[in-house]
Amino acid sequence: MGAVQDGGEDVTVRKIDAMHRRFGPHEGAQCRNCCHLISGDYRGKRYHKCKLYGMSHSEATDWRLKYPACGAYNVPEERLDVYSPYLMNLIRERNVEPPIEGQIRLEV
Repeated sequence: MGAVQDGGEDVTVRKIDAMHRRFGPHEGAQCRNCCHLISGDYRGKRYHKCKLYGMSHSEATDWRLKYPACGAYNVPEERLDVYSPYLMNLIRERNVEPPIEGQIRLEV
C-alpha cells in the first residue's frame, strides 16, 4: 500500500513528523518495539496504531512499524504530557493562517 498524497505531501511522513515535533526523536529505535504500538487483525489484515498519536477506525491513524521512534519510545504514559498529537499537531498545522501584520501570535 502506497502513501496517500495530500497536496503533494506524503501523509505518512506528516504523522511521524508530528510525533517528533511533540516528543523529539529517539535515535536508533523503530516504532515496532515501542510499548505504545498496538497491533490487531481486522478482516484478515494486520493493522498497527500508536496509542499516543490517536486511534480511529480509519487509515488516517494506521502506523508503520519501520517509523523511526519518537522521544516517547517506551516511556510510560503517566510520565508523558499527552493530548493526542494527531489532533493537536496535525490538524493545527493544516489550519494555520499567516498572522496579520502587527498581530500578536500566541503559541499554545
